[in-house]
Amino acid sequence: MIGDRVGMTVAADLSANVFAAFLLILIVLLARSGTPEPATRPAPIEASRDLDTRTHRPEAPAGLVELLRLRGPAAPGLTVDLHAERIEIGLPGRRTRTVLALAGIDQASAAARIAAATLLAEPGAVRLYVFDAAWYGAVTARLVRDGRSWRELSVPAALRVGGQANGAAWAPAFEALVARAADPGRFRAGLAEIIAGSGGERADRPVPGGRNGGGLDGSPVQGETLSERLGRYGRMILALLAVTASLALVIYAETRRPSRRRT
Repeated sequence: MIGDRVGMTVAADLSANVFAAFLLILIVLLARSGTPEPATRPAPIEASRDLDTRTHRPEAPAGLVELLRLRGPAAPGLTVDLHAERIEIGLPGRRTRTVLALAGIDQASAAARIAAATLLAEPGAVRLYVFDAAWYGAVTARLVRDGRSWRELSVPAALRVGGQANGAAWAPAFEALVARAADPGRFRAGLAEIIAGSGGERADRPVPGGRNGGGLDGSPVQGETLSERLGRYGRMILALLAVTASLALVIYAETRRPSRRRT
């Protein structure tokens, strides 16, 4: 009987030690799962060498509003909309726009097609409205070659279809506004209504480094791959199972341990 008591006491003490060790391991694993891995530093980019840059004077706020007003069909000069897979060129007095399709062709062929576009040689002021900068370098290179200047703006999300930053066309409300509001005062009022009604651009931007929260509570980490997430959850589950098994062993040992009677 005494031997059994000693054995159960030793088993209970060992189980408590194992439980403490697994608990420590669990704390370490949880701490590591909540610490994002350091992002690899990308190679530095030399703008003048690696990017197709152009020195251009930015527009003042009033100039941007006027540039938007001149997007209408009655405005003089050329209006050029730059999209990812096409370029739309508008001439004064024409409601239909000429589309230069660039989808499915290589960069060199597209650049050659842009360089040969006769509509870009039409006289008058040139205004660029950038939805996507894929062909910005080729178009501006053509304008520089012809010795022409231009004004430009990046189309804000509020004026794109759906009010989204990736909208690939003008919002119908803006198209209707530039078609009817030639007066600058009425245009500014209508533009303010469109921007106010769009709710502005979305601001859910990721934290620099590619991760945005997550960690100790098991919440997802932004930028984490599926395999990384499954591995993190698997380590947490194994640690919890180990702690649970150790606790069960301690409880079993304590329940099997005979109580001491006072003499």
